[in-house]
Amino acid sequence: MICSSFAQCNDHLQGAIIMKTSGVRFGIRPKLIVSFGFIIVLLALVSTSAYISLTQVDTRVNELFNSYVEFSRLTGKTENELLHLQVSEKALILTYILQGLDAALKTADKAHTTINAMRDNLDAMRKLKVDPAIQRNLNELLKAIDAYEEYLSRLEASLKERTPEGGTPESRLKPAGMTLEEMPGEGSNDTIEKIKAGVSECALTASQKTAEARRDMDKKSRGTKIVVLCITACALLLALIFAARLSGGIILQARHIMRLLEKISAGEYRARTPVTSNDELGLMAGSLNTMLDNLISLIQTREERDRMQAAIMKLLEDVSRFADGDLTREAEVTEDFTGAIADAFNMTIAQLREVIRRVQDSTNRVSSSAHKIYTTAEQIAHGNESGAMGVATITAAIDGMAASIQAVSENSAQSADVATKSLESSRQGAKAVQATIEGMTRIRERVQETAKRIKRLGESSQEIGEIVQVINDLADRTSILALNASIQAAMAGEQGRGFAVVAEEVERLAQRSARATDQIAGLISAIQGETNETVVAMEETTREVVAGSRLAQDAGKTLGRIESISNQLAELIQSITQSSKQQARAADDISISMNQISEITNQTADGTRQAAASIHELA
Repeated sequence: MICSSFAQCNDHLQGAIIMKTSGVRFGIRPKLIVSFGFIIVLLALVSTSAYISLTQVDTRVNELFNSYVEFSRLTGKTENELLHLQVSEKALILTYILQGLDAALKTADKAHTTINAMRDNLDAMRKLKVDPAIQRNLNELLKAIDAYEEYLSRLEASLKERTPEGGTPESRLKPAGMTLEEMPGEGSNDTIEKIKAGVSECALTASQKTAEARRDMDKKSRGTKIVVLCITACALLLALIFAARLSGGIILQARHIMRLLEKISAGEYRARTPVTSNDELGLMAGSLNTMLDNLISLIQTREERDRMQAAIMKLLEDVSRFADGDLTREAEVTEDFTGAIADAFNMTIAQLREVIRRVQDSTNRVSSSAHKIYTTAEQIAHGNESGAMGVATITAAIDGMAASIQAVSENSAQSADVATKSLESSRQGAKAVQATIEGMTRIRERVQETAKRIKRLGESSQEIGEIVQVINDLADRTSILALNASIQAAMAGEQGRGFAVVAEEVERLAQRSARATDQIAGLISAIQGETNETVVAMEETTREVVAGSRLAQDAGKTLGRIESISNQLAELIQSITQSSKQQARAADDISISMNQISEITNQTADGTRQAAASIHELA
């Protein structure tokens, strides 16, 4: 819409700005805050899920280590003590035969100490978080140990009752009704075998429960991994959708604005940009369109003003020739507002020529035409008054034109203020983008810190693996020592048969310890693999955050270019304002000249009246 006056253009511009400002519902800054806030929430969700999963795995590992691993250790210790108990039983009989009752009772005390240690081990195993079936086996073992202790007490009492004073080892056997060959202490073999079977069953059950717990943990780990991967995929997909929509809207509107500014720099002031968004860029596009509409109005007003000035100068030229006495030429009658003035001036010239002609005729007839000369002088006076009125009309028109030019200057200053505000908005947008970049940098640093902590967790798992390796080495060495003990027992012959049994049980214990440590090592390796996968996922998340930071930097550069172009626009409007002020001063000068012409015309009219009075007196 083309404004008919600069005041109307100013009103339309202010109304358009207010209407577009009220239409901005979701600007660039809220969009950036919501988008990056959504990405941060998704990253926090993924990190929380990974942390919870790792915490669950760590808790499960601790339970396994504190329960079944400790249970295996106590089981091995119990088996060793059971072997010592079996040896102590045989040593009790042999000591009684060879050294007497007192020495045998000391050996029995050692057996009781071993039984108490076994009972303590079983109580400690009962306190662990193990399967109920294992708890029942432990209760049966405690009953068997109690039965064995009763048997050992009965054996001690029997030896005390039947022991004669002095005598040989052979004589100490006779009260019991046994010979030396018949005295190996076989009465407790069934109980010992029952305890052995119970301990082995507990160890086997613990191993099975450990395997079941590991499979359950693997299943939960896979499920957790799938959930984390799904959440991560959804987060990445939503982040990409948000980034694509946000960047697409900003870049599309920015490209439209850039094309418009390029056309403006090439002088195409009738170009317009489509408004594709309702944010600050959309407001800027609408303001640019409104500014161009008003700029076109200003250009058209300036052309009309130039035509008006040309017509006035032409009219002033004709008037100046009339002032010089040239009555042969008439002023050009145009279709603008000076046409009426020129027509009145031509009528005045025509009337003046007619008066002069009559004056010339009257010169030849002075005595007979004095009255006619008086009448003609009166007409001349009236014609001068009409000329003075025409000059006054021209002066009023020039004053109105000067007021319009002054209004143009004021509105140009207001346009400069609008351009300055647009520039300030561009700068604020650049600051908001910079703040967003700094926020993305802080997010990247926190994600990197989380990755470092997960790496330290992997290193801790590696240290656990090293400890397991040390336990494995100890088991190997124990197996070697058992082998050496077996060799030494074989070399000792019949006397080393008991030590051969001990060596065999020690070797079995070493083998079970080696199998348990292998299972723990496999479990630790699985934990380390999952930790490494989590670290890789966190690194990929860090790269996505870096990509978002680069996108925000590109948006900042685009706002910087818009700011530069807004600077150029402000300078152009300032130049228009200065030109309008200069033209206003020129119009004031013209108005002063027309006032002077009006005064001269009035003086001419007064002189004509005086001449008419003189002619009247002459007549």
